[in-house]
Amino acid sequence: MSNQKKLHIAVIGVGRMGARHARNLAYNTPRAELVAVVDTNPQALDWAKDNLPQTTHRYVEIQDLFRHPGLQAVLISTQTTLHASLAVQALEAGLHVLMEKPISIEIADSEPVLQAARAHPKQKTMVAFSRRFDESYRQAHSRLSELGDVYLFNSRTNDMFDPTGFFIPYSKSSGGILVDCGIHDIDLARWFLARWFLGIGAGTRQVKKVYASGCTARHPELAEYNDTDNVVAVIEFENGKLATIYLSRTAMHGHECQTEIVGTEGKFVVNQNPRSNRLDIADKHGIRNECTPTYYERFREAFVSEVREFTDACLDDTPLPVTIEDAVEAQKLAAGLTLALRSGQSVVFDEKGFPVEPSRGLAANAKQALAHL
Repeated sequence: MSNQKKLHIAVIGVGRMGARHARNLAYNTPRAELVAVVDTNPQALDWAKDNLPQTTHRYVEIQDLFRHPGLQAVLISTQTTLHASLAVQALEAGLHVLMEKPISIEIADSEPVLQAARAHPKQKTMVAFSRRFDESYRQAHSRLSELGDVYLFNSRTNDMFDPTGFFIPYSKSSGGILVDCGIHDIDLARWFLARWFLGIGAGTRQVKKVYASGCTARHPELAEYNDTDNVVAVIEFENGKLATIYLSRTAMHGHECQTEIVGTEGKFVVNQNPRSNRLDIADKHGIRNECTPTYYERFREAFVSEVREFTDACLDDTPLPVTIEDAVEAQKLAAGLTLALRSGQSVVFDEKGFPVEPSRGLAANAKQALAHL
C-alpha cells in the first residue's frame, strides 16, 4: 500500500464542511494524499495545523496553492458564490475538480464551468451530490425495475432547528433553501427518473413546469433575502412523471431526509425512520429512538465513499458516478423552483431546459446562459 500511486489533492476552504472533507481525504482515503489546504481565515488554518497531517501545507492565496509542486486535484468547499470561478481556474491550471454542490447560485455562472470541463476532457470534474453515494439510495436505485413504471418521486429534507439563527446570514450567500438544501432532492429526482429520460440529452427540455410555495415559521428575517425556512415544491417532467419535495430548517426532532419512490408494482422508502443508531429506548415516555442530529451523521459514510470514488476515477481514468451535465440540469431545476417560490406562479421551461420567468419571459440569467450555447 505504501508504494501505491496516490492522488495529490488539496482542499480549498476548510470551514464547516471543508474541514470534514479534509479529514476524510487525510485519514479515510488510502489512494489520496492531502498535500495542502487554502483558506483566508486564520482560524481555519489554525484548525488545519492542529488536526491535519504535519505534511499538509497551508496557504492563504489560491494562486500559491495552484503552484504547489505535484498538485493533481482540488476539492472546492468554499461559500457557494465562489464555486464556479474557482472550478474554472483549477481546470485551467490542469487540475481535477471535485466541488461542493451547487455549482453556483445563478445559472449563468454554471455555464463557464460546463464549458471548461468540456474543454479539458482528460480532467475529471464532479459536483458532490453525496446522497448518490449512500448505500440505501444506491440499493433502491439498483432495484428500480422491481417497481414497474415509476411515476412519483416524493422526498423531504428537514434540518434541525438552529436557535442561533445560522441559516439567516447563510441564506445571503447560499442561494436560498431550494438552491442550497433542495438541490440534493432535485438531483435524486432526476437520478431515480433518469431511465425515463433516455434519448433526452442534457441541454434539452426535461421539465414541463414547476411550482413552489413556502413560509417562514421560525425565521421571519429570511424575507430580507427572498427566502423561507419551509417550502413545498412540485415538479412535472415532460414525460408526465411527478416529483414532490418538502424542505425545512425548523425540525425539532433532528435531521430527517426521507425519500419515497412509487411505481405501478410497489414503492421504496429510504430512511422512513431517521434513527441515529439501532438503540431503542423504553422509559416513562414510551418506546422511542433518537434521531440523527445533522445531515453529516446521516451521510458520514457517503461522504467518505464520495471522495474515494472521485480519487479512483482520477487515478484509473474511469467514468465519474455524477456528470457535470447532471449538476447543470439540477441547477436549472433549482433556479426554476426559486422563481416559482418568489413569484407565486408556476414556471415553465424553454426548449433548452432553462426556466422562463413568469412576468418577463426568459429570466435574465437564463438569457445570459443561452448566449453561451
